[in-house]
Amino acid sequence: MTVVRNNPLRIFLFILTLFSLQSRTYCSYQINSCQSNESSSGSCNGESQSISTIVVFGRTGVGKSALCNQIAGSKVFVEGETLTSETSNSISHIVQWPQDSSKRIRLVDTPGFGDNRASQKNEDLLANILSFLKELKGGFNIGIFCIRANTRIDAHDIEELTMIGMLLGNSVFKHTFIAITQTNTLVPEQREKNFSLYTKELPQILANNGMPWFTKDKILFADFSQFDELFLNPLANILQSSTAFVPTLPTDIDPNNPETIKTYFQDPEMQAWIKKQKQQAEELEMRKLITELSERQLSLENMINEKNNKKQQLINNREHSSITYNQEKVTIERRIQEIRYELDQVQSSYNNQNAQTQLRIQQLNQELNQKLMTHQDLVLQQKELEQLREEIRNRLHHHHPNGHHGYHRNQRHRGGFQKWQELNVQIQQSSNQYENQKIYNQNEINNLNTQLGYTLNNLSQKQTQSDQQIRELNSQLQNKLNQFNQLSQQTQNEINGIDHQIMELNTERNRISKEIEEKRMNLKKYE
Repeated sequence: MTVVRNNPLRIFLFILTLFSLQSRTYCSYQINSCQSNESSSGSCNGESQSISTIVVFGRTGVGKSALCNQIAGSKVFVEGETLTSETSNSISHIVQWPQDSSKRIRLVDTPGFGDNRASQKNEDLLANILSFLKELKGGFNIGIFCIRANTRIDAHDIEELTMIGMLLGNSVFKHTFIAITQTNTLVPEQREKNFSLYTKELPQILANNGMPWFTKDKILFADFSQFDELFLNPLANILQSSTAFVPTLPTDIDPNNPETIKTYFQDPEMQAWIKKQKQQAEELEMRKLITELSERQLSLENMINEKNNKKQQLINNREHSSITYNQEKVTIERRIQEIRYELDQVQSSYNNQNAQTQLRIQQLNQELNQKLMTHQDLVLQQKELEQLREEIRNRLHHHHPNGHHGYHRNQRHRGGFQKWQELNVQIQQSSNQYENQKIYNQNEINNLNTQLGYTLNNLSQKQTQSDQQIRELNSQLQNKLNQFNQLSQQTQNEINGIDHQIMELNTERNRISKEIEEKRMNLKKYE
């Protein structure tokens, strides 16, 4: 019985072999009871033959009851939120088909296999389900086995499907569908990945194991956000065209006796066949896992290469930024040198002009002093003549003016006076020349000082302008340095992050490599 207990999907598929039913008009069925919730629906033995039956199977917690409620359009089945099944017995409700109110279907929600309660053994659940299904006639139209979207079909599932085909005949697969449930809990990226996985890989895996009937059309997605498109529409087409499947039970199985089920599965030939099928499925699964791991390993290597390329690109960008900053630094420093050189040129020009101005002023002052000295010499000569003239006048006053000597003295007096007059004229001319020269020199000195003042003002403005330009250039240089340091630090942080990611990817790659090697070693036991 260990095989049965550990393989719930086998139980589901085996139930299909036992699905000899009598249609009944219950709105709600429970094991070992036949109770009608609607008086108009008829008795257990008198239901109309026009109602199609859909039976939902699966492990505990995969969302069977939620799927039934979604089909029914209301919460008529109890849903669970734990690994303990909320459905201890098979329950059915007759409901309207959600896309056609004139059509009615019977939904059967079965207990979940793999229940974690010790009292709920798989063989007991199977016996209860068979007892329930025995109440129905005409077989079933559709059997749906539920698998969660975040799980995958494994070697046990393949083994159980193969066993069902041998027990019931391959025609049972024409009425069997696999529903991928809880897809609405996945993020869009995961949902697309799971859709692709189940529609492409699952049919191929089953075909490789002798079950080519499970095409992608037999994989239904119970995505509640696209329920009509992905689930109801395919089922509606099947319900319109399908006939009921009525299996023939093995003669040595009594649905009311769980021990006959145990005995059936413990048969040595059955055990040997199951073991062989299981080994083949395990080998196939292991090879598939090795392929997936190898693909994952290659993907990790590509990711590592991408990370290394990105890291190298960051390093190159940082080096380029460093070169650019150094070039800009040289340009700014060269411009500062040019400004200072221009300022030095203006300063040198001012110094030269100032020196020339001072020299010219000195020359003008010297010329004026010479004029002054010449004028002063004439004035001195005038004073000497004044004294001489005074002496002559005094002498003439003490002697007779008509004497012979007086005549000569008068002549001398007149000569001295004439000379004095000439000297006065020279003095006057010298004085005028001195004053004119003084005015001219002063004007020239004023002009020179004015020009020097203009030059000094230009120098001051140039000094202020140069200081402002140098401050702005130094500020630009400092900003560029700060930007470069910030970019360099940011780049280093990104590089550190990439190094950490590469380390994690390498760790994962090494782990996968080790796992691949281990699985390849395990494959040798099948050779």
